[in-house]
Amino acid sequence: MTMDDSIQKASRIGERNKEIIELAQNWCGHLEVRQSGGVGLVEIETGLPIGMRSFQCPYASAAGLAGMNLEVVALDFYDRNCVGCKDRLPVRLPNLSSLVGARDADQKRKSEARASRAEKQAHDLATRAARRENLARGCDPARAGIFSLVDALDREPNDHNKQVLLATAAASVQHFDASIQEALYDLALGGGFTRAETGLNC
Repeated sequence: MTMDDSIQKASRIGERNKEIIELAQNWCGHLEVRQSGGVGLVEIETGLPIGMRSFQCPYASAAGLAGMNLEVVALDFYDRNCVGCKDRLPVRLPNLSSLVGARDADQKRKSEARASRAEKQAHDLATRAARRENLARGCDPARAGIFSLVDALDREPNDHNKQVLLATAAASVQHFDASIQEALYDLALGGGFTRAETGLNC
């Protein structure tokens, strides 16, 4: 990164911090911004709030963070002190409520995406387990044991289950018939490095 790039990056931080400070001061007339540490040359030249800062309030019940990214600092202070505060002195819009709303909406989207992924993974696992059960129907005890090892690794893709299955494949290669190979191929497509690596190696 060149010197010019560093100056531009610092200036962008300062511009965003300036917006955050305005939102915070619009949120409550009691909020103050305090300098934490020294002032750099870019801040001196531009007048932008680039250095580390924190938010202060005479009614705050908990200390907040100090940092250069004032969006993080402001949201932390809000969560610790502003939720449900009875001494808030509203000023104008827009204020921190827009920042909090955007943050909460983003967290909700991520939470819903995680839940959707987990639901799909559970559905896919159940589908693979049902196929294994069908492939294992009527097989001999040795092959039934191998199917159970494949199932264990699919449900808990950890190193222990991986090593047990690989060792079994090395010691009992004669039992790895077409039905077990199909289950292993299914396992390899199940997602995740451990499933794929172990299924293909077997």
